Amino acid sequence: MSTGSFHIIPGETVIIRRGGVFKQVEVYQYGGFLFAKSNGGYIRLLMEGGTSVPNTMHENLQVKYRVGEFGRLVKN
Repeated sequence: MSTGSFHIIPGETVIIRRGGVFKQVEVYQYGGFLFAKSNGGYIRLLMEGGTSVPNTMHENLQVKYRVGEFGRLVKN
C-alpha cells in the first residue's frame, strides 16, 4: 500500500466530538497512522480519545490499533 495518500479503511467509522457536537465519520490511514475525515481534511487520532485538533476528541473506534510514538494510533 502506498504511504503517499490517505486510504479509507472500508466499513470503519469513529465518533468525533467537538464543542458538544457528535459526528460519525469515516476512518482513514496514512503511513499506517489512523485519521478521521473532518471538514474537508483529516485529523490524527491519538491515544485516550485525543486528536491533533484542540478541543476535539474521538470515541467508539473499532479498528484494531496499537499506540505508536507520541501517542499516535497505528493500524495493526
